Amino acid sequence: MKSRAFAWEDVILAVAALSWLAARARMELFHYFVQAVMAVALIIGIRRG
Repeated sequence: MKSRAFAWEDVILAVAALSWLAARARMELFHYFVQAVMAVALIIGIRRG
């Protein structure tokens, strides 16, 4: 298995952090976004095994 510098989980965390900055630290929007990203990450993780 080939090793990568960044895993897809790292990319998700980076996108979450950048979106938080883009939302000007509005915590409610960030909370909903993080919940959606975590749900997608869970679904991808379950499908990949």
